[in-house]
Amino acid sequence: MKQRMVHIAAITVTVLGLTAGCGGEQLAEQIGEQAINGEVDIEDDSITITDDEGNEFSAGGGTEIPESWPDDVPLFPDGELVLATSQSEGSATALWETTLSVDDAAAAYDAVLMSSGFTLDQDANISGTIARTYQGEVDIANVTVADVDGTTNVSVAVVPAS
Repeated sequence: MKQRMVHIAAITVTVLGLTAGCGGEQLAEQIGEQAINGEVDIEDDSITITDDEGNEFSAGGGTEIPESWPDDVPLFPDGELVLATSQSEGSATALWETTLSVDDAAAAYDAVLMSSGFTLDQDANISGTIARTYQGEVDIANVTVADVDGTTNVSVAVVPAS
């Protein structure tokens, strides 16, 4: 399902680019909605897609965490959200960009997760990229913090613990 939504997002963005200036947003929304039997909302530089199964995808400026984001997983506290997904089976992903260093961003998110009841299960630092797995009572959070072209990216992939 997640892969299907990514394909629909790519098609919608392509159609939007091809039809810019002639009602492109509305046409792209209609094409996307028909393709997924759901809802597509395009505003300026962002896109939000919700399919008929409750899966959500949001990317671009003004991205917001989906309403179905797992309640027990805290958000990264100091960055701009640029991508978020939530799947009906309980998995979710998010990507933030921040001006913090990789080490500071990892420490900030570590503190938030630990204070929310998560415990650090695995920790790796590979060529400056920090990858950690946190175990919660309900969910597992896989966190990666890396420098990408001078910007620190913080990504979290959430999966149900059971």
